[in-house]
Amino acid sequence: MTDAEKVQAIIALEGNDFVEADSPFLLKLNEQAMDDMLKPKTNESDCPCKKEAPKVNADEAKAKIEAPVTLAQVGTIVANALKETVPALIASAVADINGKSEAAPILKRLKANSNCKFEDSQLEAMDAPALTALEKSIAPDLYDGKGTIRDNSSQSDADVIPASPSIHGVPAKKEA
Repeated sequence: MTDAEKVQAIIALEGNDFVEADSPFLLKLNEQAMDDMLKPKTNESDCPCKKEAPKVNADEAKAKIEAPVTLAQVGTIVANALKETVPALIASAVADINGKSEAAPILKRLKANSNCKFEDSQLEAMDAPALTALEKSIAPDLYDGKGTIRDNSSQSDADVIPASPSIHGVPAKKEA
């Protein structure tokens, strides 16, 4: 018996739900599976088409059917869901606003700084700690008054520390 003949025999069997449109699917089955489908059932209990549905007590069936949800129940379900989610959303929004208010002056200084190579959209996407770190990395270090050599050669100004040279071209004031 060829595979096409077996498929036609399976479709013709009583008690299965196969139709002509199922032929391509059935042709893909291996030979053993087709032979198993063609074997007659020896016991009626083996055939799924002969089994009866389990009987259900009418009272049990009514008990299993849930009562429809009332509008008041829907209201309480929604209210409970909102009680859980709204405080978290508010806290998140407040934290976001606080972060933006902390970042606003730093953002303004960075936009005015010619050494900052970031675009405005990139700066606005950063949070306050990142903007602070960026600002510190761009800001020039000031060395006025640090690590200078003391000149004590003149006795008249022995108690006065000489001013350090300025790196910005503006003469530094003498410290007293």
